[in-house]
Amino acid sequence: MIFTRSDKPAVTSSIPQRNLQCRLRLAMICLAWWFAALPALAVAGGNPVQQDLDELAARTLADPASGLHSLVLQLDSPAHDFHYSAALGRLKAGSDDAIAINDRFYIASISKTMTAVRMLQLMEERGLPPDSTLASLDLLDAEVIAALHRMDGKSYGAELTLRQLLSHRSGMKDYLLDDRNGISSEFEGGLAPGSMAAIWMSQWPQYLQCKQSAEGCGTPASAALYPARSWLPWDPAAFAANPHDRDAGLLNFYLSEMADTALFVPGSASHYSDTNFMLLGIIIEKLTGSSLSEQLSLGIFQPLGMAHSYLGPNATPASEHNSRLSDFWIGDTAFPSSGIDTSWDWGGGGVISTAQDLSTFLQALVNGKLFRKAETLQQMLEFVPVRSDEQGMQAGYGLGIRYARTEFGPKWGHSGAWGAKMEYFPELQLFVTGTVNAYGTGAEETLLNESVRLFAKHFSSEGN
Repeated sequence: MIFTRSDKPAVTSSIPQRNLQCRLRLAMICLAWWFAALPALAVAGGNPVQQDLDELAARTLADPASGLHSLVLQLDSPAHDFHYSAALGRLKAGSDDAIAINDRFYIASISKTMTAVRMLQLMEERGLPPDSTLASLDLLDAEVIAALHRMDGKSYGAELTLRQLLSHRSGMKDYLLDDRNGISSEFEGGLAPGSMAAIWMSQWPQYLQCKQSAEGCGTPASAALYPARSWLPWDPAAFAANPHDRDAGLLNFYLSEMADTALFVPGSASHYSDTNFMLLGIIIEKLTGSSLSEQLSLGIFQPLGMAHSYLGPNATPASEHNSRLSDFWIGDTAFPSSGIDTSWDWGGGGVISTAQDLSTFLQALVNGKLFRKAETLQQMLEFVPVRSDEQGMQAGYGLGIRYARTEFGPKWGHSGAWGAKMEYFPELQLFVTGTVNAYGTGAEETLLNESVRLFAKHFSSEGN
């Protein structure tokens, strides 16, 4: 939009020469006012939905009930030639540095969609059908496969398939939130007492004390604390030496603590479990002989130009990892400013990205640009109901991607525990990405719904 002004000062030859300095000073003042007014004029004359979204983002961050410190929101609809982005709040705890739209954040379980895509790409390349069993892949020792899934004294490990892992239908418990005595939803606070997350939380006060001590967390006892650990995905040698060494790696923890109390026969029901995607990450590394970090970069980040995305925190130099990476908050504690290692998230939630990179990834996915065959995407989007009512499926899960029925039609994508969102609304042809960088507030769901409602209201009325 081009703005013109009708009150531009006239310049005539009748002004005496001795007033030239005053004229120049007046011109500079007018010019300064002109440039200062441009942003306000642009907003006033801008797209109404953008103004409404600005107000929504500001209101969301300012709401004292939400307890938010920052947020990032991006909406993209190429079909409507629409793009919106906003970033508000602080980048890190203890800093006045403002968060910017291209700053990185932890995407948590949105990483599952990326791990799934890379697994499906490799399945295409190597001719592996989705129902390939772990036993047929011959990537893990038979003893390990047998130990993966035991129920009522019987092993079903050899029957586990790639499809079941990708769709959370393996029956394996979640090493992060469940334990041998139950699943997270059965316990107050959503954490089973013997889960990795519960042990981690129970050791958190001790970890903070050791950080404040003279020797820090360098003593053997302090280094053994879960908040101080950098986790390996899997240590097969440690398992061979002692199958009950739960601290050797993520898969070691699962096998030691809960693998013999599986929930159901593989393929017969659904249970959301990070164990599935931790195991898929191990399978990807076994198939390729390279790290999951390298494989995500090779199959997704590099081809799509997602220059700000990587599997953290150990997949990149510390200086790069800490550069323009925003904190997320659990209660009053900021991560990673607290010095926490998040390697326990790995294949199920360890990717760090930006709102633009997530939008790039999701657009490429739904437009079929990440697979060689159209049927691979179709298989990924074959949603199995997780929750239904008389109108049919309310929520479902495909292969590393979620479905939900909304007032705006279906949505596909994924969310992340630290307040991250990556969603596509096919009926609106709208992609929404971003984060509120906080755990358990629900603010990300409200922000998503309200922003989509504003978009839908504007573009539905525009078409009438």
